[in-house]
Amino acid sequence: MGFLKCGYFIVMFFIMTLLTTFSLIILDFLYKVVGKTIPAKVAHGFGLFWGRAIMSLTPGWGVRINGRENLPTDDLAYVIVANHESATDIFTIYLLGIHFVWLSKVEIFRVPFLGRCMKICRYVPVKRGDKDSHKEALQLCAERLRQRIPVLFFPEGTRSLDGKPKPFKIGAFKLALDEKVPVLPVVLSGAGRLLKKGGVCPSDAVLHIQVLPLVYAHENEGVEAYTERVQNIIVREHEKLEHK
Repeated sequence: MGFLKCGYFIVMFFIMTLLTTFSLIILDFLYKVVGKTIPAKVAHGFGLFWGRAIMSLTPGWGVRINGRENLPTDDLAYVIVANHESATDIFTIYLLGIHFVWLSKVEIFRVPFLGRCMKICRYVPVKRGDKDSHKEALQLCAERLRQRIPVLFFPEGTRSLDGKPKPFKIGAFKLALDEKVPVLPVVLSGAGRLLKKGGVCPSDAVLHIQVLPLVYAHENEGVEAYTERVQNIIVREHEKLEHK
């Protein structure tokens, strides 16, 4: 039974990825034929479809979302920060149905078709351990914010192996301070149980997503203090979700 479930997931993931990427590439081509550029929000809509399809078509996966009322409804730029539990985390953020761009390893941008779609969506590549690449990525993120497009960060920098949030890096919070925009904390609990690190066989699990209110920097608050304050908010909420 486990073998069949594993095989189904791989085939389904492959088909949905091909369907989504091919469709977006064709639409991008049609826009170019008439001398236009596909709007970032339109392109991102294919990502929303892809993430929702993967989550809904995987047997045994359940999702509970709370705090939707905290999602900004106006044309507001903000930085989304979420704890990082699993490779499925980006699918789960897509479930919120909002427009955003996110940072991804530069290697993903080199994957045929998928990488092309990442560029069409104006997502941001970053090379791990390369200071120049990180600097350039933050500059691109600042540009997106000035275009009123939210930017998603997983400030731990890597996935947590025990499910508990790891210490946050300051990059996302420095960006928020520099661009004078708030941070939107999103707490994920159970994502690490959906798909084990390095595995391709989904496990039966329920994912909890909690969207918290926007967090603005206090007057004269330094980046370290701002980072720690938001981290503590996410850690406390994560502990609550783990005990539900």
